[in-house]
Amino acid sequence: MKAGALICFFCLVNLQASGSYFQQEVRYKIEVTLNDVSHTLDGKLELSYVNRSPDTLHELYFHLWPNAYSENTSALVRQQVQQRNVALYFAPDSLRGAISGLAFRVNGMPASHVADSLHADICKLVLAGPLPPGDSLVVTTPFRVKLPHARYSRLGHDGQAYFISQWFPKPAVYDQEGWHAMPYLHLGEFYGEFGSFEVHITLPENYVIGATGNRVSREDAAFMDRRALMTGKEGGIKFPASAAKMKTVTFRQDRVHDFAWFADKRYKVRKGSVQLNSGREVTTWVLYLEKNAKEWEQAVSYLDNAIEFYSEQVGEYPYDQCTVVEGMIGAGTGMEYPGITVISTPPNAYLLEEVIVHEVGHNWFYGILGSNERDHPWMDEGINSYYELRYFEWKHAETETDHQHRLFGLGNLAPWIVEPDSRPRDDWTVASLVRLRTRRSQAPNLPAADYTPINYGLDVYTRGALLFDCLRAYLGTELFDSCMQRYFEAWKFRHPGPEDLEAVFESVSGQDLDWFFHGLLADSAGTAYRVRAVKRKAGKDGRDGYEVTLRNRGGHP
Repeated sequence: MKAGALICFFCLVNLQASGSYFQQEVRYKIEVTLNDVSHTLDGKLELSYVNRSPDTLHELYFHLWPNAYSENTSALVRQQVQQRNVALYFAPDSLRGAISGLAFRVNGMPASHVADSLHADICKLVLAGPLPPGDSLVVTTPFRVKLPHARYSRLGHDGQAYFISQWFPKPAVYDQEGWHAMPYLHLGEFYGEFGSFEVHITLPENYVIGATGNRVSREDAAFMDRRALMTGKEGGIKFPASAAKMKTVTFRQDRVHDFAWFADKRYKVRKGSVQLNSGREVTTWVLYLEKNAKEWEQAVSYLDNAIEFYSEQVGEYPYDQCTVVEGMIGAGTGMEYPGITVISTPPNAYLLEEVIVHEVGHNWFYGILGSNERDHPWMDEGINSYYELRYFEWKHAETETDHQHRLFGLGNLAPWIVEPDSRPRDDWTVASLVRLRTRRSQAPNLPAADYTPINYGLDVYTRGALLFDCLRAYLGTELFDSCMQRYFEAWKFRHPGPEDLEAVFESVSGQDLDWFFHGLLADSAGTAYRVRAVKRKAGKDGRDGYEVTLRNRGGHP
């Protein structure tokens, strides 16, 4: 990097850090008890909220996301119906979810909350007095969650298997644009305030739990180690009876913007570790069911490899633990949360590796770099899908003669590595290009709610990945990696926007990249290059070559 570019870059970061950019601070303490007969959670929330903004606040907005499952007027149900998914619309009350029992107090005094007029999963907490810049307050409330069936989206249960995400009263993000109080959606994901979590989970003692953060309960840590050493066919298919004795397991984690946990009495436990270049060691956990043991046999190595790869290519994984669990989710084959991901078992081990790599990669592009996924899904899904592509290049770099894999390439544009007997990822690449040619695609940089379901996958994930591979080819791998690593260091544990990513890339590269960030990413039609002429040319070394003339029939350079 040139010295001038380096100075410019740090001036930019300092300006953002001391100028208009700010970030609220939150600290959670949650106590929750699982009732695995009624499939309910009874909890207590204590939230410390520090106003780091330059504004005086008179209210706090909260997400009450379990209410998205409660009624047919919710944004979740309406979106699913628009996408021709009517399962939740016609679901009986017994399979729906809700959050209730709220009794907010602020600094120990009762406080009123007002339900949003349009969305049952949003409320406004009215403050008795102003919260000036730099001041803090403590919010407490009990809450009860009736868990929906997991078939409908991300939160829920399947019998006595529990998938607990987006489950507690959670403050909306307040940033330079104001409040981001958003209803829960199936298509369109996260934006949360960074902070610290201390979560105490009480449930029957024979449950295996995976969660965000560090397990600080010594007895349960020993229980997990014993399970990891078991080599038999433990677990089975049916749920064993729940233990009469209860246990409380505590997890703690700093510098994350969400907390999820998963519990099942049948889980097999496997434990691994990754040593990073700095010398730090990350403990890895994989929790899965015996019936899918064949597919999950190498899952620990997939998880370890993913952490190693992203740490080398983007920036070091900052947490002590990372967990992958098998489970049912109604929102795709995998779902990411800080330090943990839940995955529905794909039909073969290769696709399981692909999903694990993608979901673990979201610890960087969603978890550590906390962009607004609802407004800018390409900043996590597109970039992360690009690194998923890079992972398979990295893993198979020394196995060029491995004929079990084949390379689907469009020049240097799309080197997807797939197995011939699996559903190939390049099917999505071809489909994306076909939709471009038939003008049914959408620009990769739209808000999540603007996409059709098929275009959300093709244009955000697949074309987003292809475009970033194009940018790598343009800048060169070494410079591209320098740009992304600098972006990671400048914006980790913060909320970068598109302009921040572009500013880092332009500062580090010393180039105007408007053609990419405001051109290719904003275009629904794609490039329009045509071969105009091909001429054979005699080379000086005696070998013939070709001169190819291209015509640009579009608006992009």
